[in-house]
Amino acid sequence: MRQIAPLVLLIIAIVGSIFYTKPLYGDIVKLRADKAQYDEALANAALLDTKLTELINTKNSFSGEDLTRLESMVPHHIDTVRLVIEINEIAKKYSTGIKAIRLTNTAAVQSAKKDNKILANNAVTIGYTVFMPYDSLTDFIKDIESNLRLADVVGLSFTSDDAKSSYTFSMTLKTYWTK
Repeated sequence: MRQIAPLVLLIIAIVGSIFYTKPLYGDIVKLRADKAQYDEALANAALLDTKLTELINTKNSFSGEDLTRLESMVPHHIDTVRLVIEINEIAKKYSTGIKAIRLTNTAAVQSAKKDNKILANNAVTIGYTVFMPYDSLTDFIKDIESNLRLADVVGLSFTSDDAKSSYTFSMTLKTYWTK
């Protein structure tokens, strides 16, 4: 009996180790892996906080006039009426006005395609026609380029009347805004 008791206690210790200690050790390994992920997330958060502070300092280094010009170039919202008025004011310098105005909100079109992994692009496409001589058109386009609002000419076509030196130009612009 004296020799059997230590052997029974040894078997109980081995069985206890297998059924009790081993699952606890598995939980400890899982918790260590979770801790490593949380440490990585904290490091990324600290890096993002540093970058945010850097960007805020950069923004604060801009003068008020520069921020106003930047807001004019890429506004936080699109005011299509103001955009049409700006383009019409430029056209008035050349004794003409814009006609047949067509607006397309690209963000609405593309966000409808979001399921196809197309990201929404904050842009408005404006199409219009102007009637002027070719020389005036080149100056008109230069004036649009020098306007503070960021705009891309994405389409230009023309029709002519043989009896006149002026043309009817159909122009399409794309302008952007931030959210």
